Amino acid sequence: MMNTILRSCPVCRAVTPERETTGELRDINCPRCGKFKLSRTQVAVLQDGAWDDARPKISAWIRSRLRDGTEPTLTEALLTSIRDTPAPRPGERMDALLL
Repeated sequence: MMNTILRSCPVCRAVTPERETTGELRDINCPRCGKFKLSRTQVAVLQDGAWDDARPKISAWIRSRLRDGTEPTLTEALLTSIRDTPAPRPGERMDALLL
């Protein structure tokens, strides 16, 4: 039986229960971001403060994939792409809230 431990979400830093795993891929089920997969390597990368400004965009991207019915797996290339994509304008964000 696997134990559940409390960790902070590597994206938004909310306290998140997580099952202990032995593999490279972590299954995250964050109350804010939702459910996604992330390698232990990428968890370490996200601990760098250089990613702080991108955290809201990454969290929003995860939620949008979940609304589409896809549980995302975040890779280094994907995280970089999300970080480098301009944030939506206020009108676009309001439209997304209404959908």
